Amino acid sequence: MVCFCDNNRDMEGKMLEGVPVSGVKETCVRYPQGTYLVASMCVRQMVESLMQYGIEKIHIIRESPEE
Repeated sequence: MVCFCDNNRDMEGKMLEGVPVSGVKETCVRYPQGTYLVASMCVRQMVESLMQYGIEKIHIIRESPEE
């Protein structure tokens, strides 16, 4: 399954670019062996949330600085 995870409860159940938005806890419980890509302004907070639920496959996507 592909989905966006968001700590913001107001986003749960919505669609973003045609992809469903799910809560972090619910997604981690349902897909503990999944691979999670973090592309957020709050990278540290999201990684800590994922690690709290035992997620090990975390990849961080950072925006490269413009030259």
